Amino acid sequence: MTSFCASGSSMPPISLPDVELTLDCASKDALHILRQIKPEWCDESSADEVLVKNFDDGITNKVFGFHLKSDPSPISHKDMVLFRVFGEKTEKVITRQNEILTLNMLHQVGLGPELYSVFKNGLAYEYLKGVPLDAKSCRDPNIMRLTADTFAQWHCRVHPSESDFDFSIPMPILKTRQWLEQLSDHEGILLASISDKRFTIDSLKKELAEIEVWSRIDEPLVFSHNDTLLANLVYNEKENSVKLIDYEYGGPSYRAFDVGNHFDEMCGIGDVIDFSIFPSPEEQKQFITFYLDSFNALKSLPPPTADEVEEFYRNVGKMCLLSHFYWGVWSLLQSTISKIDFDYVQYSRDKLTEYYTRKEAFLNL
Repeated sequence: MTSFCASGSSMPPISLPDVELTLDCASKDALHILRQIKPEWCDESSADEVLVKNFDDGITNKVFGFHLKSDPSPISHKDMVLFRVFGEKTEKVITRQNEILTLNMLHQVGLGPELYSVFKNGLAYEYLKGVPLDAKSCRDPNIMRLTADTFAQWHCRVHPSESDFDFSIPMPILKTRQWLEQLSDHEGILLASISDKRFTIDSLKKELAEIEVWSRIDEPLVFSHNDTLLANLVYNEKENSVKLIDYEYGGPSYRAFDVGNHFDEMCGIGDVIDFSIFPSPEEQKQFITFYLDSFNALKSLPPPTADEVEEFYRNVGKMCLLSHFYWGVWSLLQSTISKIDFDYVQYSRDKLTEYYTRKEAFLNL
């Protein structure tokens, strides 16, 4: 089982509510924030020693990090300061105050990075060293076990009483409702782009009403990541650990959602999405067994039985469907607001089509 250490006390993040970074010049503009976070990096003798590294895996925000030239491959969490500049109008999709609360809460229990600064359109925080998973590495048995254990840690170590979230409704359901309401103003544009009667806003709302019925699971909601795509899982070979990054969608959900979302994302994203490599039932049950082993141990419960694994497998099938629908609607909304170079309409079409393709089989596992 992965060992996570509590981070102890930290300085409050530097609040800069009037500082806004432009997407085109973000890394240059961010230097004056870095001077307040790491003044020893930015004095006259060190100014030329600071390098910037861009991260291109995200499809919502601009992410980059600063580190010293003398340390081209940062190995310590403290060796890089990561900046995330929010994509334009992403406040329509994400509640940023919730994300800040989530970051602080996760850091306190040793599951997330230290938050250094909050500025008008972004955050600066501690870098978690690791290599993002890909379609091959995520199937490695050791990495599967580590990933499953990380999910279990999240679901056990953050308690509802310690957060300000509403644990009466799963976050993916709540968010999908909100996104569909926002999309109502764009129906004509979307119909011209997608040309599928199943994807009208009214049709999607009716489908969501059905989902809200069949997706109910007889167990308490837990604090979940809700965005377990491969780029949000980083493997540190030296520590033999997998950690979750990017907490924008964190909130209450069923345990099976993070697992089902992860299975969907094992097929890739964007131009490299390939649903034919969706994990087999055997792969899924192996991952689920790893997860339940960790979860039950953390809860001081006996090891999972074969019946528990089968029941969780069926629940994961439902959550795979909810995940496709959730991200399909998300991508429709992004297509109306984002200026990032990504084909959100095609991605939405891919996710929603896969939802309908898999629906009957996954509801009858």
